[in-house]
Amino acid sequence: MRPVPGIGLTVAVSVVLGLSGVTSGEISAQEPSDGGAGKDAAKVAVEFIPEMERMPEDSWAVAREPEKLAADLKNALAAWKLCIPDVEKQLTAAAVRQLSRWAQKQMADYKTVPSIRDVTFQPERLNEAAKQIRFESTVDKLPSHSPIVFRQLKIFLLYNQGTAKLERVIVTIRGWAEE
Repeated sequence: MRPVPGIGLTVAVSVVLGLSGVTSGEISAQEPSDGGAGKDAAKVAVEFIPEMERMPEDSWAVAREPEKLAADLKNALAAWKLCIPDVEKQLTAAAVRQLSRWAQKQMADYKTVPSIRDVTFQPERLNEAAKQIRFESTVDKLPSHSPIVFRQLKIFLLYNQGTAKLERVIVTIRGWAEE
């Protein structure tokens, strides 16, 4: 269970943010290795993580040789494409506003999430022992509460190399300060 700051609820592992609050949920996707034929759909958890909250994968090694992960990226993207319609339904401007911790006033006018159909992903973190990769994509630049703070809406895909499956879709806000 994880408390979600600013929302006043505690949620289990995966969450789906709606206009009225936070609920649990999953999305379905065909396994990328079966070409969409014959096998049961795999469940992919969608997790909305509040702005700058630490994720376990943050401690993994930086993926420094993306060319070696090209086949894994291809498999992850095949699964991602099947997830997009369900993620689009959940990824609303209201959901993004609820993720915001420090720029809530500036986010009040945030009304439209750009399309996620053409976002590009790149390997970002790698856990070689567990055979897992976290792929990253920037969806949007977000309003900031300070001229030196830059904020972005991100989607991360957690992919398991051992099973060749997409395990989670993570939506969050990440930012940094430039002084």
